[in-house]
Amino acid sequence: MTRHFFSCFLALLICTNLFAQKKLFRSDELLELKLTFDYGALQQDRGYKPSYHDATLSYMNGGEMEEMPVRIRVRGAYRRDPATCNFPPIHMKFDKDEIPKGSVFKGQKKMKVVTHCQLESEILKEYYVYKMYNLFTDLSFNVRLAKITYIDTKGAQTKATKYAFFIESTKHMAERNGGKELNEMIPLLPEDVDREKMTMVTMFQYMVANKDFAVNKSTRKNLKIITNKNLGGKPIPIPYDYDWSGIINASYLNRGSSFKKPLSAMAYYLKQREVFNPNKICRSTEEYQAVIAKFQELQPTIFEMYKTSPHLDKTSIKETLKAYKNFYKFIKNPKNVETTFVGSCPNEV
Repeated sequence: MTRHFFSCFLALLICTNLFAQKKLFRSDELLELKLTFDYGALQQDRGYKPSYHDATLSYMNGGEMEEMPVRIRVRGAYRRDPATCNFPPIHMKFDKDEIPKGSVFKGQKKMKVVTHCQLESEILKEYYVYKMYNLFTDLSFNVRLAKITYIDTKGAQTKATKYAFFIESTKHMAERNGGKELNEMIPLLPEDVDREKMTMVTMFQYMVANKDFAVNKSTRKNLKIITNKNLGGKPIPIPYDYDWSGIINASYLNRGSSFKKPLSAMAYYLKQREVFNPNKICRSTEEYQAVIAKFQELQPTIFEMYKTSPHLDKTSIKETLKAYKNFYKFIKNPKNVETTFVGSCPNEV
């Protein structure tokens, strides 16, 4: 009886979490989309204050073509620069009255779309980093993979068909977790946020070799902060944007004169981990070991997710798993944990 009750309760929790998500993120099935717009006008509008451009989004839904007007504009900082990316990341804005009934985009208002920059493999690698963090916690951004055909209204010419992915809005992510986003103007230090969640974020960023994040108000970067009194009271950090991570090894990064020749994927990953400073958040050995236990528990699931990916090429899978095997071997050694993570912390922990 007890076992049956627990099974039903667990199923209820899973279903509740699933339907707390907007329809777009309830499936991992690849979306095949067409986006029609003035291609040249968008490409030229990469300045400091880009404008929204009219576009039409269409795809097959239940055997019928679903079509809706949307508005798109260039977003981002580094990837917005035409010297960096052949095509910029975009914001896509929806009009709720124009979204067809039953559409997978029902309930959406504005979303980030991570588009192809140079190599499609880099988009897929970043998508899977988001999916991997979803395994650790619901306090994470949902993503949905798509393949988008970009059509230019000037002559109805197909410009490209490329992978991209949608990122759940911060508002929807916070609401799904019963919270709300903390105003970015409220000053914070790393010790002001939830200790366990910040420890997990730091370990995860070390795993993917990404030091491009910060909590502090003056330098807050690639972390959204949400509040929820039912989750311990302290603000919770939610990471995003992993394109500078060693695990992705993006071709468009300026790696400086110290790299006289291109590094291999593994060498670059290890180089990025080497310059990472995780002990700046000041945690005890016990706190790190508790988080490491979660990483070890999820190792088989993480590896299986990559091995069975229908989208990543064999080289990307092999390189990624080689890097993660190195990470897991590293954190298994208590001396490495003491030296690299605990360090000589100047404050009490």
